[in-house]
Amino acid sequence: MTTKPDASQAHFVLGLRTFARKNDARYAWSLFNLIMGVSFTSRLFRQIREKRGLCYHIRSSSSSYADVGNWSIYAGVATEKVSEAVKATIHELTKAAGHGVTEEEVSVAKKRLKTILAFKSEDPEFLNDYFGRQELYGEPLETLDEYIVKMDAVTKADIDSLAKQYIAQRPLTLSLVWNKPKDKKLFKLLKF
Repeated sequence: MTTKPDASQAHFVLGLRTFARKNDARYAWSLFNLIMGVSFTSRLFRQIREKRGLCYHIRSSSSSYADVGNWSIYAGVATEKVSEAVKATIHELTKAAGHGVTEEEVSVAKKRLKTILAFKSEDPEFLNDYFGRQELYGEPLETLDEYIVKMDAVTKADIDSLAKQYIAQRPLTLSLVWNKPKDKKLFKLLKF
């Protein structure tokens, strides 16, 4: 928790540890990430921003490395709404871990991912990054078409199992920048 006296709003990141880059769970997790926090159709955007009006921006992202990975949710929030926004975000995570995702969400996420990859495949910088990381991590090269085949094989049950496993594992971590002093009550919210 960092205090920045001149901050006009708060910025928080909720995060959790996931798996290493070579883990095949990454295909299902990519879809879960799309469902939860990528774009205006994501659960977090609809529930936290549109329905409850608790933030002006919210998104999730996933990263993986040779030995570990992480998943994080960033939100830009009015200072007085931090506690409520953190609670609401954790509520959405709890729902995802307990009830999973829907077949429709999985289908839409697969279509969106294919569209995103179709556009990105025209970008040499993206292709350099995509293939360069595989080379850097000593992985066999996987084409975008091969990646899509593996993504298409992901089921709702695969995603539900991962959400339960990694969200339920706890602990969540919280990083916060705002204009108030440290608030220990916020840390209690992380134990759900």
